[in-house]
Amino acid sequence: MLLTARIAIAVAASIFLVGAAEAASKQIRIALQLPKDSHLYENLDFFKQRVEKGTSGALEIVIAHSGQLIKEQDAPEAVATGAVEMASVAVNQYGTVIPAVDLFVQPFMLAHPPTLVAATGPGSPVRAPIDQAILERVGARVLWWQSSGTTVIVSKDAPLRTPAAIAGKSVRVSTESEGEFIKLCGGVPRIIPAAAHYDAYESAQVIAGSSTIAAVPVRKFWNVTNFVTYTRHRTAEFVVTINERLWKSLPADQRRVLEEAGREAESKLQARAEQIESEAHALAAKNGMTMVELTKDERDQWKRCAAPMLDAYLDRSGQLGAEVMAGYRKILVDAHRRTPVELRQDRVPK
Repeated sequence: MLLTARIAIAVAASIFLVGAAEAASKQIRIALQLPKDSHLYENLDFFKQRVEKGTSGALEIVIAHSGQLIKEQDAPEAVATGAVEMASVAVNQYGTVIPAVDLFVQPFMLAHPPTLVAATGPGSPVRAPIDQAILERVGARVLWWQSSGTTVIVSKDAPLRTPAAIAGKSVRVSTESEGEFIKLCGGVPRIIPAAAHYDAYESAQVIAGSSTIAAVPVRKFWNVTNFVTYTRHRTAEFVVTINERLWKSLPADQRRVLEEAGREAESKLQARAEQIESEAHALAAKNGMTMVELTKDERDQWKRCAAPMLDAYLDRSGQLGAEVMAGYRKILVDAHRRTPVELRQDRVPK
């Protein structure tokens, strides 16, 4: 059964689980794919401390890291059913149900930090309709967004300066929509869960893979790969969601604490983003990885092969996609007015 249909059934059926949710609402588990020493775990732990203090221990937050509970591809359904109370997962994992979220895998559109911050901010014309769609279609409430940082491509035998370097070769991706980029540029995308990423290199299932610079030291990719190529084609944006039936079963004061803790966690992570990436870069280089920056001509080659992705996105994302794209255009135009020289590299789709 398609994920969309399974989620619809799960949301409808979850009314029968309200009693169980209320009984178990003292303990709330958050599923996370990254290990305990990742910055996303640190951010969730900050949330945990705020919630437990703010509710005087009435709510206990348990962070199930390293993919202990579910695979990342299963997170939307797991939160919809209440099988997991909360999850931190890449927003593009909702792409099967809400194609409009795949704006965040469109290459080079949200790679500039000011544009990204404006697009992912609370109430932005890009984020707000996505948050609402996740609530209505999945039965999950978005509490806050987390940035996992700049996307890079890690590889074993050579840096991936141009699309020619991946021609006919297997490359790890996290979703089918992300795989479009690799396929259009000549590679063979393989969907591999984040928790199995390291093993895929070790067993030679893939020769390269999409990751973030922040994840490189966390997963110690220097043991199985040699190069980090800064394609900078996008960033990895995560959403932290909570099952809506569980949310409604909680007292108003506890919901207020959860909301406030989520806002604080979001602001704290955003303030540290640049430092996190700088430290990750330094650790990767210190452990022997070669860090590769593309020239303008090399980046333009990646842009050219990925160009058809935008039309395909607009075709499949429907009215919501058009709304999100209109919000993106507005943000980009506003950003250009403020800092026109810095942002000329961004493109405004017609």
